[in-house]
Amino acid sequence: MSTANGSDSVRFYDFADFRIDVQRHRLLRNGEPIAIKPKALETLLALVENRGRVVEKDDLMSRLWPDTAVEEANLTQNVFVVRKVLGEAPGEQKFIATHARRGYEFVGEVREVRPEEGQTSLESEPATRLSPLLWRNRVALGMLTIGVVAVAVALAAEWSRWRSADTASHISAIAVLPFRNVSADPEQEYFADGMTDAVIADLASISALRVVSRQSVMRYKSSQKSMRDIARELGVDALIDGSVSRVAGRIRLTVQLVDGRTDDHLWAHGYDRDLGNVLSLQGELARAVAEAVRVTVTELEHGGLAKRRPVDPEAYDLYLRGLYFWGRRGEEGLLKSLAYYQRAIDRDPTFALAYAGMALTYNPLAVQGFMPAADARPRLRAAAERALALDPGLTEAHMALATVTAHGWDWQASERAWMQILERSPNNATARLWYGWLLESLGRFGEGLAERERAVAADPLSLQNNTALGSSLYLIGRYGNAVSRFQLTLELDPHFPASHSGLAWNYLKMGMRQEGVAALEESVRLSNGDTRMVAALGYAFGVAGRPAEAKAILETLEKRSRQRYISPIFLAWVHAGLGQRDAAFARLEEGYREGSPGLLRIKADPPLEALQTDPRFRELLLRMNLPVQ
Repeated sequence: MSTANGSDSVRFYDFADFRIDVQRHRLLRNGEPIAIKPKALETLLALVENRGRVVEKDDLMSRLWPDTAVEEANLTQNVFVVRKVLGEAPGEQKFIATHARRGYEFVGEVREVRPEEGQTSLESEPATRLSPLLWRNRVALGMLTIGVVAVAVALAAEWSRWRSADTASHISAIAVLPFRNVSADPEQEYFADGMTDAVIADLASISALRVVSRQSVMRYKSSQKSMRDIARELGVDALIDGSVSRVAGRIRLTVQLVDGRTDDHLWAHGYDRDLGNVLSLQGELARAVAEAVRVTVTELEHGGLAKRRPVDPEAYDLYLRGLYFWGRRGEEGLLKSLAYYQRAIDRDPTFALAYAGMALTYNPLAVQGFMPAADARPRLRAAAERALALDPGLTEAHMALATVTAHGWDWQASERAWMQILERSPNNATARLWYGWLLESLGRFGEGLAERERAVAADPLSLQNNTALGSSLYLIGRYGNAVSRFQLTLELDPHFPASHSGLAWNYLKMGMRQEGVAALEESVRLSNGDTRMVAALGYAFGVAGRPAEAKAILETLEKRSRQRYISPIFLAWVHAGLGQRDAAFARLEEGYREGSPGLLRIKADPPLEALQTDPRFRELLLRMNLPVQ
């Protein structure tokens, strides 16, 4: 690490009441030596030498431990000790400024003292003619200093625990920032992202904590924003920041807990485990964080986090790859995800998380019309039931079963399942989102809106949650509010197709047909021709008085359906837009016979609203066990 100020010829660095004696490697205050660990003093010296610029964490660690692999927590502890010795109050950055996720900067005013300048008032220590009494005092001081160092370290650790406990008592909402991949292989990025997802899921299982979802935190990957800014934007009290690497069958994870309101470092720890024990590591980390923030972990939750069987390392790697592609969504991503989960199960048939991941992948494949219900539904149920047989407390598997229950038109059983999930995990934003989806399918739009609002409150930057809230506002007729919500979501990510289509439904309802068509055209473009979006555009062409274009889309979809599966519900949308009621009901009947999940939203799908006055619509609702007004 280079130094910015030519320190080779500097004997002392003076700042405030302090002096660093470079040659004797010690720190003084008002001329009196201060007890400080050598590594902590070296940390301070490195920052002072490079004052005025950010010193990256990796550079500091390379200087302090040049031939040793250490965890980032060691550096964090050194900086903590330096701050304590310099008298910085918690949250104060008088001398050392923290640059989130990057490093540290010495911001105090420094004066260099070179040999030719001699000694100054901060140190008046004659080098010769020490009296016997003074010599004995120096020896005693040296011995005392050794003891004081040990006591100082112990007191610093105790102060850290006290400060953490005092601050942490007010922490109830937390976010896990994307772990940094610090391995030499950039291809391991999926592993770091997967570990982030896994830790989020484990923390979310603690009912006393509100944990922000993956979708919201991933936007801060490689972000240069301060911890305070990130915490404020996410609406949380604290952040978990960390790095992960996988080397020779072992996983090294370094994490720190930061108070998002003060930038205080509340807790830090490093883990080094065999990769086969990664699930136990994740549970251990979740329990440690819960203890650090002083929230109650129920006996059931503690058992779920503690009872983790070893997993085959290759199976876990395949699972993380599946999780990575599941997060990308779309037909291609979901199918790749499914393939990786299957390979993980083939490698380790007792890996419950892989079965749960498979179940949660079959659901969007069916609902979004990428796979026939007859193929997806039994596989979804079998995977979820197998996951629960292996791990009865696995939330993901319970959620998958709750969704597939609705696929069979057993709405009451599905609602009971969701209520049980939320009783165990009241802060689970995804469960709130999906329960709201169920309520809207039942026509209980006001209740659905309340759940969507809770989901957004729990996870305010989630594109999916905000888009769902916009859809809920549409269903209760608050079109202006819905437009505002979709526009807000597009400010977060202008490339999110579902927000453009959500805008379109409101524009069409408000008579802004040209704008509605334009929004759906953008949605089709951004989704790479997603079938659902193409069908919606066909509907919009129909109601906008552009039948030729609507018929062209219908012809394209029908031709495509002869080559691969296309949900008949999407074809019904285009027929409805063209005013072809008989053809639309024929397609809906086809969907009913195959048990298409596309029918689950029959009471809430905008393209089907014009059909609701037809007696055939009421008769279909009765057969699906849906309430009829």
